[in-house]
Amino acid sequence: MRWLAIFLLISVALLFWTGVFLKDPAPWPDEALYGNISLNIIKEGRMGLDLFTGYMPSIERYVYWYPPILFYSLAGWFKVFGFSVVSERVMVATLAVLLFATYYLFAQLLTKGSFGGKPYSKFIFTVAPLMLLFDESFGRMTRIARPEILVTLFGI
Repeated sequence: MRWLAIFLLISVALLFWTGVFLKDPAPWPDEALYGNISLNIIKEGRMGLDLFTGYMPSIERYVYWYPPILFYSLAGWFKVFGFSVVSERVMVATLAVLLFATYYLFAQLLTKGSFGGKPYSKFIFTVAPLMLLFDESFGRMTRIARPEILVTLFGI
């Protein structure tokens, strides 16, 4: 029960920490591209990009450089919470908390299997997810609306 309380406290801290920095980096060009594609899915039912029309053939109809689940996830998020860069980043922050929870549960599952549930292994696999909080790459991925968090979440 104590580990669950620690996990919940860390999750709230991660969500708060990400919320504080939602506006910290200036909007990246990729965020505009992903938002435009997702908005086109909502409004016109096409997975195309209007920003490069005329520069790339058929770009206004088809975009295949990332998995479509990213664009459809963003489109669903935008339908519910509205269209903005901050909304995009909040979705990524929410996915980061889900990734942290999944990583924690996966680590706990490992302690019940091959490690025999020894107390030291439970401690080690509880500390491992906490190390994500201090990882600079993870912190950057939670503040910018890019597909890394979603891809990592599906990878676990």
